[in-house]
Amino acid sequence: MDMEHLINRPIAHRALHDETKPENTLAAIQAAIDKGYAIEGDLRLTNEGKLLWFHDGSLRRLTNWEVNIKTEELTEIKRKRIKLAGTDQHIPTLEEVLELVDGRVPLLIEIKTRGWYGLAFSTSEEARRTFELLSQALKKYRDKGPAYVQSFCPEMLQYKSFDEVGKMTKVGLLIPAFSVATVPLYTKLVKRDYDFYAVEKRGLTNKMVANLRQRGDNKIVLAWTIRNYNEESIILNEAKVDNIIFENYEPNINISKGK
Repeated sequence: MDMEHLINRPIAHRALHDETKPENTLAAIQAAIDKGYAIEGDLRLTNEGKLLWFHDGSLRRLTNWEVNIKTEELTEIKRKRIKLAGTDQHIPTLEEVLELVDGRVPLLIEIKTRGWYGLAFSTSEEARRTFELLSQALKKYRDKGPAYVQSFCPEMLQYKSFDEVGKMTKVGLLIPAFSVATVPLYTKLVKRDYDFYAVEKRGLTNKMVANLRQRGDNKIVLAWTIRNYNEESIILNEAKVDNIIFENYEPNINISKGK
């Protein structure tokens, strides 16, 4: 898969959301498509073995319900009845998202895990099932348009069950900025190389970007999450990343809408 699609337009963090279109919903995704933005979103495995397009492990923040996605039974009817942030929007499945996007803009899919920044899956079975379902979905989707995968989990490529996903797409490592020392620490955990890196904006420098690129063939480096024009200017002009993942504003970057 061509990496150009990952850098030829800004990436909307959890889609183009606002008060009327909650994050990661079909309405927010459609809004991003209408503007020509690439879309970043999150996958979570449910207790029933479904992949939901949802960021949090709990429904509390967006519904005020004390419901844990991994342990609560979420039937199809119940899932669609749960409305997010006082709107008519429900939690979409991966299949619903892929059907809506239909290759019109690039997708950046984050595999969510439990624990400290997702440094490991809770169980190998959780990882196996997540990767199995994702690979099945990507096999059906790959002729329609670009879809990339990323995770905070440095161990992800070590899972044998991930191999099928890795064959169909490019895979990136998310790096949190606990400190400037985080980048070398995180990348030392990686036994096999990733195709790109997405680094938290705090503490991100040109030197760090250069070091990541040196891991092989001028690796692509993204910055997250950019929330205003000042941050955009600093990250692009000083840190010199290849692209940004943004929210709560619309970037100044020109968009190339061609596939």
